[in-house]
Amino acid sequence: RVIFVGDSITFGIGVEDSESFPRQLEARLREGGDSHIEIWNGGVPGYAMADMLGALRSRVLPLEPALIVLQLSRNDDARPMPLSEAFLESLHYSGLARAWMLFRFQWVTDAELFDRSLLAYLDACEAAHVPLLLLYEGLPGHARQSVVELAARRGIPVINIGQREYPRLSDDPHFDPEGNRRIAERLEPAVREQLEAR
Repeated sequence: RVIFVGDSITFGIGVEDSESFPRQLEARLREGGDSHIEIWNGGVPGYAMADMLGALRSRVLPLEPALIVLQLSRNDDARPMPLSEAFLESLHYSGLARAWMLFRFQWVTDAELFDRSLLAYLDACEAAHVPLLLLYEGLPGHARQSVVELAARRGIPVINIGQREYPRLSDDPHFDPEGNRRIAERLEPAVREQLEAR
């Protein structure tokens, strides 16, 4: 069982579920004869690093994954913000969700919280003996530096999916079906290697 954790990039905003890179990776692995490998997509739109840490502890580690693939992006230094049910409902029906997310990701950030949450995430996976593979795109400079340095110290593989060879939707920063396909293609050998090393 391989569990992908991340935000809307992993979830697959703007593409069909079968076109998201976790689903495309699972299809590639099965075509290659690895039908025993399950890929679970735990991407949640709007999640930041602190949210992913909470999910790791409460929902991901209890599933006893053989590997976690953690995807990080430009909004991961946002601070978690508990909101009332009424406010959440108004976002759902009013179409203000995008504006709210842009506000949160641009002005309600906390670099130190990102660093603490990332370190706690790596520590929790290490304590549970669950290997990690890290993906990132568009991380702010301080976050990118933290990810690259911490991963190097701990021997965790890191893949940058923010480059131009991963096409995006024409009207949105999320990856299009071809971009998701190329990410799945890039991930396949890294995921196989991590699973074979167990």
